[in-house]
Amino acid sequence: MALGAAIVSAAPASAEGSNWWYDYYSVGEVHADGWTGKGVTIAVMDDGINPATPALQGTDLTVDPEGLCEGDDGKPRPGAGTEMSRYWHGTNVTSYIIGNGTGPNQVQGIAPDAKVLFYADAGEDEKVCSRAADWSSQVYEAVDAGADIITTSVGWASLTPDGLSAVAYALAKGVIFLAAQPNSQLSIYEYPAKLNGVVQVSAYNAAGQIESDEDLADERAIHADTTVVAPGEGLLSIGNEETGNWDESVEMAGTSFATPMVAAALADVWQKYPKATSNQLIQSLIHNTTLEDHPLLRDTESGYGYGPMSLRHMLRVDPTQYPDVNPLFDKDYAKPTSAEVDAITAKIAAGEDAHPKKWSSFDEYSESGATTPSLLGALSGIPLWLVIGAGVLALIVLAGIVLTIVLIARRNKPGSGATP
Repeated sequence: MALGAAIVSAAPASAEGSNWWYDYYSVGEVHADGWTGKGVTIAVMDDGINPATPALQGTDLTVDPEGLCEGDDGKPRPGAGTEMSRYWHGTNVTSYIIGNGTGPNQVQGIAPDAKVLFYADAGEDEKVCSRAADWSSQVYEAVDAGADIITTSVGWASLTPDGLSAVAYALAKGVIFLAAQPNSQLSIYEYPAKLNGVVQVSAYNAAGQIESDEDLADERAIHADTTVVAPGEGLLSIGNEETGNWDESVEMAGTSFATPMVAAALADVWQKYPKATSNQLIQSLIHNTTLEDHPLLRDTESGYGYGPMSLRHMLRVDPTQYPDVNPLFDKDYAKPTSAEVDAITAKIAAGEDAHPKKWSSFDEYSESGATTPSLLGALSGIPLWLVIGAGVLALIVLAGIVLTIVLIARRNKPGSGATP
């Protein structure tokens, strides 16, 4: 069975942006049946959000007041605001979860009654932010605040040990972790999507084709590790980044917006089947792709993974029939390992502190019995992992301290009314 041929037979092709996915998923009927994500908490980790937009009025949205990035005054930028370069992306991501159907794009979120916890880095694309790589702290905060699902449409070229431990902690606590795939085969912004246990989401269009590669002409953004695909081309935005007008809507594309759709669909299913575990919901996600029943299939060559996410199919099938095992621990990166996650789970069950020790490049130095350099105190406010927009990883030696550089990218695609 070809996964690509069974995807969107009923969805109309669209040359311009639209909400074609809404009818294809029968979102209105799903909501009429009472499945709206009520009782499920979704944490969104993105750049920033404009909660004043009409589409988010009346929703259950809580925004962490401080973003990770600092302004010129040295203070954390607010997690909420109206500046397009910092708050457009997260606003649109969130609208596909809990949007109320108003505003310039009239997006009705797939899980409008879910509770959303929003965590911002409040940075800008390809700009240095010395604290943005410390997103692990937000993962711990989200999990401890009761998040059932974490979704992020921000990608990194590398990952700190703290970030890896944070994802392992989330998985051990029974949280479903989703991340957007890069929009190009050439992209190096692969983390946290490529981590074991994480649901990797790619995008397709109304014709059922994998999204166009943003860097390779006439090619599709195919990734072998894709878990599922969801609508991500021919969509409508809240706001126009080019004009700076929040009341305008333009066509947009990217895995950034496909990923929250999958998160929201899982929230609806979890509401209907509250006894299911996070692992069983992921099992249901990969077993019940497309509209019709089929054997478990996986396409690593054409970019569809286990297939297109199907909201209606998942709602038809009780996920508690599946093994309570996360099926996504077979990725090439091979981290975190199941043993690492199981060890954290055991600590949680024993009532022990399961937060891994925060990693520092000074750990080995201090354990050797040497004296910490006096410069450390002066640098205590500077994280060891900095974000830059370079194309390679670099090492900077500053007074004997090695700073590892990582890169960050949002998953919206250029050329769709959005600044890359």
